[in-house]
Amino acid sequence: MAWVLASTLWPRSAGDAGNRRRFEAEGPQVPRLSAPCFLPALRAIAGEASPIDGGVIADDGSLRVVHGECLSAVELDGTVRWTRAVRELVAAIVVPVVEADDESECYARLDEEALAAEEAPRLVRSLPTALAGGHTLLGVTRGAVIVDARGELVAQVAQELMDDSGPSPCVTGSGVPVLSTIAEGVFAWEDAGLRRLGSFGYDVVPPAVYRDDSLAIAGYAGKGFCRVTLGGELVWGTELAEADLLPSINSSQHAAVGSRNDRCSMLFGAAGDPLGVHPCAAVFAEYPDGGWVAVSDCAVARIDSSATKIWWAEIATTLRWGVLGPIVDPGGMIYVQDGESLVALDPNGTAKFSVWLGKSVGPVFPAGPGRFAVVADGVLRFIG
Repeated sequence: MAWVLASTLWPRSAGDAGNRRRFEAEGPQVPRLSAPCFLPALRAIAGEASPIDGGVIADDGSLRVVHGECLSAVELDGTVRWTRAVRELVAAIVVPVVEADDESECYARLDEEALAAEEAPRLVRSLPTALAGGHTLLGVTRGAVIVDARGELVAQVAQELMDDSGPSPCVTGSGVPVLSTIAEGVFAWEDAGLRRLGSFGYDVVPPAVYRDDSLAIAGYAGKGFCRVTLGGELVWGTELAEADLLPSINSSQHAAVGSRNDRCSMLFGAAGDPLGVHPCAAVFAEYPDGGWVAVSDCAVARIDSSATKIWWAEIATTLRWGVLGPIVDPGGMIYVQDGESLVALDPNGTAKFSVWLGKSVGPVFPAGPGRFAVVADGVLRFIG
């Protein structure tokens, strides 16, 4: 079965399959924060770091929000339609088990008692990906799951050491989810199960998808930044050996990717030719003129397609490996999270407004034309 992306304004945490972070509607124009919309909550395990919270737009216009240990369907008035406990979804994953006296694989369903016997392993879960038909894809501890429009589990796959950086899993144009891992490689989730595309490094963040379904992979401490076919063949590699931030592909099929260890970012053409170097490790959004907005820990920059600086604004941010990054609307307005606030910059880099969001803040995400949303301090708020 093909699991294609929902045709909405924001089906993934980085926008579309190319991680372009382009919002094809006007963003918020005023610094107005709604009253809190309360979400169901499950008690977190003591001492466990809380995974980052956030959401996407489903194909019926409602939101899919992951918060704490829950995944919820939320209406645009804040009403919660349904909620699923992520640990229950993890418990439903069928994982291969090799018996000590037999090398053949058998399968065992991990129920809640089995999970409890393992002293409740650390919860790993991604931000959601909205799929056509109201389905939602989530990377979780031990693999990935897909739930339907009612929150019922309809597909699951087992894979240890799933990527725990947080961004939404990517999906190709032909409807194949692609799952990255900490150390086991990158996998295509097909009807027959997972197919390993290869080992590209470790701590691999979700790839970006080219128009032909090939992948831009940040192969940290492995193959470096590279382009790979969905069959696993290397199209080209680059000199950026330690690329580790979320890659982006724009409408011209040019790629941008940052490297914390190299303390820089690079732009590449569709054939892998280097187009320019940006002097900061950054997360990118495609700008309407074909250039880029680059957000690093200390600044926001607007650059052209060869990485030449147009302007630079010193704004402190936290990237979280690409979970946080800029959002750009068709008018060239740029929205960036500055610590606990959302800052709106005009095309010249001038701040138009700033709105304080809270102390424990997930990534801001579009909720519809003129409106963003955020999970802050455990509640959902709308902006605009």
